[in-house]
Amino acid sequence: MTEDEVVALGSAGWFVRDGVVVPDGVLAALGPTDQWKSAGTSRHGRLDAAVRGDRHRWVDPEDVLFKPHFGVFEQLRGELNTDAWLGLRRFELQVAFFPGGGTHYVRHRDALAGTTERRITAICYLNPAWVEADGGKLRLFVEPVQDIAPLLGRLVVFRSALVEHEVLPAFAERYAATAWYYGA
Repeated sequence: MTEDEVVALGSAGWFVRDGVVVPDGVLAALGPTDQWKSAGTSRHGRLDAAVRGDRHRWVDPEDVLFKPHFGVFEQLRGELNTDAWLGLRRFELQVAFFPGGGTHYVRHRDALAGTTERRITAICYLNPAWVEADGGKLRLFVEPVQDIAPLLGRLVVFRSALVEHEVLPAFAERYAATAWYYGA
């Protein structure tokens, strides 16, 4: 991590890094999205497209085809521990797919109520041909509010319990790999 990233994470609660190398074939390795699960809106998996319209697939660290991209998130865990002293022990990785048509995900936090384990969220965008009209920006409710385009190789990192965020309506297919990092 750069010194600016460490300072931004500690003070503002978030940072953006562009130019993350996304290995060739990542999207193909994930398989057809019609076989992915519709994303739930609660711990009990309640489905409500008015709240959240994406489908997702959990990624296993041993998934041979996705392993090179999994390594991007493992490297980030090492950086967060070495440079920001966060003591992150593990992470879970999920890829989300918004099919377009205005699908979105309303304002929320990633830390589950009543827990402090989920400390950091890191999102890496996998959209090779994103344009402004595609929508699907990530809105961070920070000062001032930030709208972040889901560009290929863009990494957004934020504190899970601190930063409320939402996915604005997507009008084209939108892919994002999200890692949730856990402490002790």
